[in-house]
Amino acid sequence: MRTIRAAAVLGVVAMCALVAAGCAPAPRAARDVIRDGAEAWNAWRAANPDAALDLAAADLSGLPLDSANLAGADLSGAVLRDASLRKADLSGANLARAVLAEADASEANLTGATLSGADLNGATLAAAVLDGADLQDANLRECLLAGAVLARANLRNAELAGADLSNANIDHIVHWDAVLSYQNTNIYRVVLAPAGFKDFATEHGARKSG
Repeated sequence: MRTIRAAAVLGVVAMCALVAAGCAPAPRAARDVIRDGAEAWNAWRAANPDAALDLAAADLSGLPLDSANLAGADLSGAVLRDASLRKADLSGANLARAVLAEADASEANLTGATLSGADLNGATLAAAVLDGADLQDANLRECLLAGAVLARANLRNAELAGADLSNANIDHIVHWDAVLSYQNTNIYRVVLAPAGFKDFATEHGARKSG
């Protein structure tokens, strides 16, 4: 009798396990989690280290993503207009053709990020690290880059009219002589500028005032 009861109990336990497994919710997709903000996103990434970070073409306008871990994420074509990305980790992220107009990415880590063709018009990137970033064809008009690190960044065909590069580190920037426009760009006290950069930039409309 006891054997029968024990078998029945084990059967119930096994059934509950199967039901629980069958009712387990499917893992949430990255583009759903990101809308819950940086804290929820970071916790989800920690719990799902192998999850696909597909945020391509996602509309993330105005989201609070300060300190979000977006390293290596695919944000190509994403809309981050007015988003707050202060101190966010975007190293190695793909932001090609993304819209970051008026976004605040102060002190963000964009090391090695791809920003080719991105719209950063009026964005704030003060003290951000863009070491080795690809900014080819990017729109940086009126962009605040004061104190930013742009060492080894690719600026071919970038638009810098009205941008603020004061106190920025531009050591070894690439294709600075192929920038589309330096008109009214502030290059006051740029750090470690390549030879000839200041003269070339001022000849093409940049200013050195503080």
